[in-house]
Amino acid sequence: MDTSTFAANALPLAALNLRIIPVEPYDKACKLLDWQNLATTDAAVIIGWDAIYPHHNLGIVAKLAVGELCVLEFDVRGGMTAAAEECGQPVPKTRTHRSGKGFGHYLFWHTAKSVALGNRQANQDAHAGCPKTQRISRSPR
Repeated sequence: MDTSTFAANALPLAALNLRIIPVEPYDKACKLLDWQNLATTDAAVIIGWDAIYPHHNLGIVAKLAVGELCVLEFDVRGGMTAAAEECGQPVPKTRTHRSGKGFGHYLFWHTAKSVALGNRQANQDAHAGCPKTQRISRSPR
């Protein structure tokens, strides 16, 4: 199989139970309607998409549910190290991916505790000097 195709890149990730969608080349946009629900680990669907979108990038879709993918994304160098130090914990050992800009995406499986936390974001620049509890804001689900 040609390693530059959508399927060649998507199938190994789908085999890890990561839900995949085709994404526009050089972009983060998915043109499929209802893409959140169309994301799949089904090899037959991925091969079908490859016939239509052979040169598309791929997206991995996380879902806020126990046993689903949870992604911690840092848009600053050393973000996970700083977060771990702030929490008094070691940097967790998990699968990581680099974004196009070289920042970290850390992959975990949701637990009941992480689902209860919901989607969150922190902006260190906007909240510099604030206590850690105020730096994290809850995003709508």
